Amino acid sequence: MKQAIIALFVSTFFCISFADPNTDLVSACKQGNLEAVKKTIDAGADVNKIGADGNSPIASAFFWPEIVQLLLDKGADPNGGNYPALISACNSYSVNVVEMLLQKGADPNKPGKVDPGTTFRTLIAAEKAKGKKANEAAIKAWEGALANSKPSEVTAIQVTVQQTNCVPCLQKILEKGAKIQSSSADNSNLAHNFAAFSMTAEERKAQYKNGKPAMESFGLKVPDWYADLPATANGTPAQMFELLKNANVDINQKNASDYTPLLVALVSGKLDAAKAIVAAGADVNHLTKDKKSALSLAAKRGDLALVNLLIERGADVTHETWDLDNTTGQYAKGFTALSYAVIYNHLEVAKALLAAGCKETEGISGYFVAPNGCAYDLSKKSSIYFAIENNNMEMVKMLADANNFWMNHQMEMKARTGKMGKGSAEKGACLMAGGKFSPSKYAKELGFKEIQKYLESKGK
Repeated sequence: MKQAIIALFVSTFFCISFADPNTDLVSACKQGNLEAVKKTIDAGADVNKIGADGNSPIASAFFWPEIVQLLLDKGADPNGGNYPALISACNSYSVNVVEMLLQKGADPNKPGKVDPGTTFRTLIAAEKAKGKKANEAAIKAWEGALANSKPSEVTAIQVTVQQTNCVPCLQKILEKGAKIQSSSADNSNLAHNFAAFSMTAEERKAQYKNGKPAMESFGLKVPDWYADLPATANGTPAQMFELLKNANVDINQKNASDYTPLLVALVSGKLDAAKAIVAAGADVNHLTKDKKSALSLAAKRGDLALVNLLIERGADVTHETWDLDNTTGQYAKGFTALSYAVIYNHLEVAKALLAAGCKETEGISGYFVAPNGCAYDLSKKSSIYFAIENNNMEMVKMLADANNFWMNHQMEMKARTGKMGKGSAEKGACLMAGGKFSPSKYAKELGFKEIQKYLESKGK
């Protein structure tokens, strides 16, 4: 996937056409060869010649400030071609070039045209060139993707927010009027894009380092700093989101699925982005159509700092959610943030939720697919039963001391799918065929004798 993305980036901007009279100029721009650029211009190369790929020479020079300055001095249009140089410069952390282009009138809102088919054609040609060693399955898959590919457009701010942590790039294009409102079929905005694709500075740095060889394989000279992004340019998710907030991006906008940026960040596992969004003042209590909440998703992820931040910002610890099985359309209700913390063995998160007043009222009832893939019909299953299933004595003790719901209700369950067995006795087996259980009886059924003895000592 990463290779395909890099291929799309490179092939969009650097499609080679050896029949073009300005090939030498474009090649010199790609190689960062200032002297060669001067010679081709002196020989009559047109700095605004649009190549067969729809791009102008300056679109290939985005890494090299001296070359960009020379081309601009010679009359190059900063907005020329199908894919403006500004977008490439933002995508590549080329901050000096971004500034030069904007000073010369680059339009931060001019979209770049992207043909994803170019990527697949490049990959197909490269694979076929291997002859008998070619991967026919890959070729077939790429040909199918090519048949279904459709051209699209992107802007500098979309690329910067979605694919980089380039704080100065974002700051400069916002100062020059980059539009923060973007139309999309699913009603998402830039905050949603940030939430779905955000990375920490360290993750982004590693991504670019790993991508350098692939870019070079397309004949592009890549400066050394690209593999070691400077901290002055490569910022944190919090810094990026602060700029978006200050530009009045709606941080609580709901997409077509009723997800705010905060919820998108949480379901995408972008926890640093989620923290930045919460810190910016996002609504922490919005519920989706399927009753998901930020606190329940954070508890499931097990991020204690984020859970504490949500609680501090007023997240409702008493909210109960559903757990929907997308395959059958059936669901179980009665889940709390505590339920998820226990199911996924996040002890410290469970402690924090209990301390904040998270309680269970009716337990979990309905159709539930466990993390191991086993499906059950449940009735009044409280968190302590999940702790027993996980053979987590410390969690069991904490819940026994703090949560009284299970003392007056027995859990009833019936396994629906999978191989049946008794707990750890059969690895991969679903837990029993069914029954009605107190906590100690459930521990006994699963063969967890230590937990059984403890619960019996508590009278349950």
